[in-house]
Amino acid sequence: MSPAGLLILAGLTLSAPPAGLALGGPRLMRGDELVYTGEATEAGETFDNRFRKRYELEVRVFVLEVQAGTADCALFTRVRPLADPVVAGAATVVTGANPDRANLPSAVRLDLIRVDARGRVSLLSPPPGPPPIPIGPELDTLSPPLLPIDTFPTIEHGMFVPLPAGPVALETAWEMADADRPPVVRTAAREGVWNGGRCIETTTTQQTDGWDRVAAVRTGWKRTETVLVSPADGFAVSVSRKIERRDGSNPSGWVDVQYELRPTAQRVGTRYTEVRREIEAAYCLAQEVAPMLPKAGQLDPQEFRAKMLKIDRFLATASAWPGTRDACTAVRRRCEAATRGECPALSPPEPARHTVTPRAGLPAPDFVAHRVDSASQFRLSAERGRPVVLVFFKPESKTSRGALAVAEALSAVYAGRVSVAALAVAAGADAADRQRIAMRLTVPVLDGANAKDSYAIDGYPKFFVVGPDGTLVWQFDGYGGETGYLVKREVDKLLARESSPASANTPARATGKFDSTWCAIRARLGFSGARFAAPLAYDGLVTAGGQR
Repeated sequence: MSPAGLLILAGLTLSAPPAGLALGGPRLMRGDELVYTGEATEAGETFDNRFRKRYELEVRVFVLEVQAGTADCALFTRVRPLADPVVAGAATVVTGANPDRANLPSAVRLDLIRVDARGRVSLLSPPPGPPPIPIGPELDTLSPPLLPIDTFPTIEHGMFVPLPAGPVALETAWEMADADRPPVVRTAAREGVWNGGRCIETTTTQQTDGWDRVAAVRTGWKRTETVLVSPADGFAVSVSRKIERRDGSNPSGWVDVQYELRPTAQRVGTRYTEVRREIEAAYCLAQEVAPMLPKAGQLDPQEFRAKMLKIDRFLATASAWPGTRDACTAVRRRCEAATRGECPALSPPEPARHTVTPRAGLPAPDFVAHRVDSASQFRLSAERGRPVVLVFFKPESKTSRGALAVAEALSAVYAGRVSVAALAVAAGADAADRQRIAMRLTVPVLDGANAKDSYAIDGYPKFFVVGPDGTLVWQFDGYGGETGYLVKREVDKLLARESSPASANTPARATGKFDSTWCAIRARLGFSGARFAAPLAYDGLVTAGGQR
């Protein structure tokens, strides 16, 4: 479809509310325990490094506390090597021992995480000291480690899908930033079925620039992921992820991770108290040993033996939660290796980061942004007296065309009454100007670099509605069939409140100007009745308020 057609079809979404299944964040309760089991496989495909390794994967999530929709949890990840079936038979003949029966040590990690109402995960960083741990909103948080590209993850939290603000309807797409890597593009693709229950299939794509241009870019990687989420409770029931790497036109390796949710359980009363006590004790033991490990060759081995005795006393009584025993056993192995000076130095932890997110009811951060097609500039405070719609987008991304189409439609419908601006982030002004020209946009397109941090833009696109008094009244992440309708609804509320305070909650009705504006857009873009793909939907748009 041409860019002009996309503008018209995006405008149609201003008249229809979302319907059907919607994807929301996980609804966790204190004492909930989620257990996922599966396998991870990594492979090398280069001529001088050809291998394949399999691992048994187990992930446990235990909810410690829930406050205002945010859950503080213990996250246990265990990865155990498995024998390669291709070489297991030959190895048995040569060595006389069956590799399948070997007691190979597992890679174990116990973390404390925070999962907010939108499924976004951060690591908790409690102060050092003995238990109990002061779980609460005052704890510092850290960004979780980036997903490894060439091996299995030692901390697995892929069962939590980061969502934009508000429920996500089917076919909605949104982007999230991923540190210095390419953005992660997610889509609520379709409705599915899992064990007889309805679910929503979400897909994820992330790839290096030029992944598909083998001749221009020699190396690269691509991540694809499918997560099935139950809309009833927001829990992921199945996760499948594959990361492919290439060198030239030849694959150089891949990592495949798959796991499924087992029957869930909830610990209450003394059972909850016992599990939480063990988790806090195991975590504090690990934190107590961590600063000593980089000094393994300098400290007296007796100091590590003393820690081993302390761990042994804990293991003698710990039985409430399987993850605590495995985590402490792994710490004991590190202490034992440290007595021989074998522990490598650990990388320093990432400093805590505090991000101030704009909230409805507070003043919208002021900024100045330059247009990408001229030397003129846009200042938010200069627009006081009328509503403002800000659309943050990443030029030439998967979701940018739809977001810009909505911005163009809003700018035309509310010309002279509402200020609409599209702000390009995560790409240069040149890329934004190219897309402006390609789509023949009339809405102002700005370089949003100066406003990105103030509005905590960590995903694309992102919509903000600012009231005539400069107060932020509404925000929305992502783009889907309902996006235009939701923005229009909030703008109509502001306009209705401005014209008649008593009708603040009543959406504005369509007018002749509304009708003629859309007819003008249709004529300007050259759409005749015969060429228009959805005339019934267009009629629904121009009669949205009951007028024809």
